[in-house]
Formats: sequence, structure tokens, C-alpha cells
Amino acid sequence: MTVQVGDCNPLIRNLAPSLKARNIRGVAFLDPYGAHMEWATLEALVDTGTMEVVINFPLAMAINRLSPAPEMFRNVGPTS
Repeated sequence: MTVQVGDCNPLIRNLAPSLKARNIRGVAFLDPYGAHMEWATLEALVDTGTMEVVINFPLAMAINRLSPAPEMFRNVGPTS
């Protein structure tokens, strides 16, 4: 096993061609932070034909981020 640190998008795209061998099967669990997962990264994994892809979509977190703030917090600013 090898651990690589960095932006997963170029790391996965560089790794994907080596996953096309007939004797390789795998599962990729993707848990993107925000909207930082690039479509080309998903395409690279799918194009291998050997990987199952599971993507975590934290819906509750997205709902909290996108919903308007309660009235009591709208005018809160720094105190002087």
C-alpha cells in the first residue's frame, strides 16, 4: 500500500491508467471536501473499467450551508 498526500484530482488521474489491467479490481471511496472533485477525475476512474466508485454526498451539511441563516444571525457583525 502506498499513501500519497496532495490534491486527489491529479493523483487519481495519474494512477488511473495503471488500474486497467485485467487482474485488477477495486473500489474507490470518494469523500470530496466541498466541490473540489473534478469531473475528469471521475471519468478517469470509470474509464478503467475495473473500479467501482462510491461517492459520499453529505446532504445534511449542504442543506445547512445553503439554507438562509435565521433572522437573529443576519445582522451580527464584529463588536468594536
